[in-house]
Amino acid sequence: MGCTRAQVEQLLRDSQSELFAFLLGRLEDREDALDALQDVLLAVWRRREELGKLPFDEQRRYLYAAARNRAIDVVRSRLTAQHRLTRPLEEGTGPPGPAPQPLERVDQRVQKLNRLIARLDPDDRVLLHLYVVGGLNCKDIAERLGRPPGTIRSQLTRLRQRLRGQMDGNQP
Repeated sequence: MGCTRAQVEQLLRDSQSELFAFLLGRLEDREDALDALQDVLLAVWRRREELGKLPFDEQRRYLYAAARNRAIDVVRSRLTAQHRLTRPLEEGTGPPGPAPQPLERVDQRVQKLNRLIARLDPDDRVLLHLYVVGGLNCKDIAERLGRPPGTIRSQLTRLRQRLRGQMDGNQP
């Protein structure tokens, strides 16, 4: 059974934060993730009539597939730009550029981060979700969880440091 146009609009509004977090995790750059999110939402909005004919779970799958495809496009365009910068270096001319980061390496880092987050204590996962996906600041999180803002700030700092250390292989 399909959904009405209003329900599709609501789906897009409700999914923005999750899609942004999804894209940020894959692109690792806030501006790229915001640009990609805008592209995805515009593309989906243009196809809203067809999307409205799909069942709800298929609509969500469609959104995430569109976001994944857009992230792949952004990474590929980065690799192409990096290749253009490094090609003169390979030929012995021009300024040195950054080494391209293979798409597989980015995907491996995302998978590793997903595994690390899955192993977090449930309280830490909630805290991280409210901060990253929900876009809430420490004060808002503190109000929702009934804790002092300073405590939330400290917990987030330690949590991010621990995840960063684990991603870099410095911590178990």
